[in-house]
Amino acid sequence: MLKNIVLEAKEIWYKEDCAAKEAVWLLRGANLQIPEGDFIAILGDSETGTVLLKVLSFRLLPTKGTVYFEGRLVGRNGIEEIVQMQRERVWYLKGTINNSQLRLERHQRLAAVLLDEPLIEDEAALAALLAQIVNLNQAGVAVLVASQEPGLAAQASEIYKLVDGKLKKLT
Repeated sequence: MLKNIVLEAKEIWYKEDCAAKEAVWLLRGANLQIPEGDFIAILGDSETGTVLLKVLSFRLLPTKGTVYFEGRLVGRNGIEEIVQMQRERVWYLKGTINNSQLRLERHQRLAAVLLDEPLIEDEAALAALLAQIVNLNQAGVAVLVASQEPGLAAQASEIYKLVDGKLKKLT
């Protein structure tokens, strides 16, 4: 069955400009398609994973490249469109994730959840997070997680690794 693509990154480049040091390219032509209802994990440097998730959730603009939501370029209708996307359609959550953050009852328009290095304290917390991801996926919500947690990544339908600013598919 062919799934709709919720988020798509095409040739994403991101340069971190720091006054104290030379600029560093964190992303170098990253490409990724995130279909509805999929669970995708990204392994690699946490700073680079954070930048990728922030670009995909419209919180950072890439230096080069484009991000599409459901086949259209976001931002052409102004900042209000981006704010609405962040609030209703594409959630970015970092650190400690509690179950109430991932509930769908009041968020029927939710299309994707991007989890940035979710804090997993123990096996029970991991099991609870995985159960929520299954619920989200069954509702058609795409989940993308950047994590160093092998137990979480192993449950994903696709696993990528960030190497030198590019995504390499592992599974």
